[in-house]
Amino acid sequence: MAEHIKSILAQFLKTKKRESADIARIGKIVSSNLGPKVSRYVRLDRIYKRKMFFSAGTSSALYEFGLKKYEILGAVKKEFPQIEDAKIKIG
Repeated sequence: MAEHIKSILAQFLKTKKRESADIARIGKIVSSNLGPKVSRYVRLDRIYKRKMFFSAGTSSALYEFGLKKYEILGAVKKEFPQIEDAKIKIG
């Protein structure tokens, strides 16, 4: 029984490590498209059901993200074709 639990935990940790690396790569793509001033205020919260969810610290960052949303989505889709949409909220 203990070996089974150990294998489940190892698999879970491996999956989380891969997801963290993917989130970091998506964050770099987004920040390179937004620029240094705006990317300071935009944060990737999560990826759920093929959608990226961001939060913006200021309304101007929200506006800038909205202007470049499809450009960012296209750049992310080149590396991660399973991503379908991006949503952003303030807060």
